[in-house]
Amino acid sequence: MLGAVPHVDFSLANRTLLFDIDRADWSEELIQHFQLDAAKLPKPVPSGSVIGEVSPCIAKELGCHHRLRSSLVLMISVRMH
Repeated sequence: MLGAVPHVDFSLANRTLLFDIDRADWSEELIQHFQLDAAKLPKPVPSGSVIGEVSPCIAKELGCHHRLRSSLVLMISVRMH
């Protein structure tokens, strides 16, 4: 992990069948029914959302140019089939 809090895009969250499309969040009813810990689920966000920044230290380890190290962001995207 690159240091960001876990997130999931809406389309992947929907595949769990625990996602409430109307609320764009996890279904409280299903979480309670199945006695799940909602705190363990990643935060659902729209595809393309910025979810954090790559730390300069990690950017350096990844071989990013020094001018980019302080400006790299993490975005969530959809896996295309």
